[in-house]
Amino acid sequence: MVLQGQPRTEAAARISCTSPMASRLHAPMPRPRCILWCVACLLLGAAPVHEPPRQAAWPRLRDGDIALRRGRTWISLAVLMADRGSRYSHAGIVARIGGQLHVIHAEPDGSNPAQGAVKATPLEEFASPDEAEEIGFLRIREGMEGAARKAAESALQWVGKPFDPELDLASDARFYCTELVWKSYRKAGVDLTAGQRRSLVGLSDRGDLIAVSDLTGSPLLNQFFHSGKEPEAR
Repeated sequence: MVLQGQPRTEAAARISCTSPMASRLHAPMPRPRCILWCVACLLLGAAPVHEPPRQAAWPRLRDGDIALRRGRTWISLAVLMADRGSRYSHAGIVARIGGQLHVIHAEPDGSNPAQGAVKATPLEEFASPDEAEEIGFLRIREGMEGAARKAAESALQWVGKPFDPELDLASDARFYCTELVWKSYRKAGVDLTAGQRRSLVGLSDRGDLIAVSDLTGSPLLNQFFHSGKEPEAR
């Protein structure tokens, strides 16, 4: 989805039933969420390291394309365990700044997953082997390019806003990653998920979460690239 976190070398020391994600509420983490984080930590330590995507294989990108990343951290794996319909854990919007491609995305601080911000990260850094196990890109359907450009402009306006550890879709004061993507397009007049909301065990039980799989499953978006391969458009 949605979250990136600290290096896996620190994960074991920080996993507990009072995790950084739970500390935002100053209360112990609910048991299902605690179990999810712990299992994610154990699985990540045993997971093989895959070949990272190669920059030379990237396609030509446009403002408003949606960048997807399968991260290498324990939080990334926890997100994947919760959102089983997705092969990616994080999303952002491509935008050019000074002629250079960036990804505008909301992610927590590496040392404290309860904090963070909306960032404009150079594409090379967003997709670097240290950060990404896999990379993919989504593009709005043909004929909607204007909405994509407006979405990129909206995302840029929110750079610097704090990360939302509550995963609360109702507020525009803070953002989580898929919320930023969805609201950027909504501001351009496009609802990418057609009202689709969900609960994910271990992440949110309010029923108003937008998951990465909601973006990859959107009929308005086509995945045209995945780690060096270009899937057929729907």
